[in-house]
Amino acid sequence: MEAVEALALVSGNVEEELLTRNEYLALENRILKSKLKKPVSFTHSERIQLAKIGKRMGIKVLKENS
Repeated sequence: MEAVEALALVSGNVEEELLTRNEYLALENRILKSKLKKPVSFTHSERIQLAKIGKRMGIKVLKENS
């Protein structure tokens, strides 16, 4: 197996693991939110942290997750 093939294989496995983790966390968040009586409120600091990550993700991805 060439180095490029090995790297592609490892990258694919890592990407699949990250996608699976993301799917799990998204589902967990939906379940937890559904159990709350009122919407979750964030502190100013928490909103800033979320905004920084959201900016890196982009508006298209954020709309998919809402």
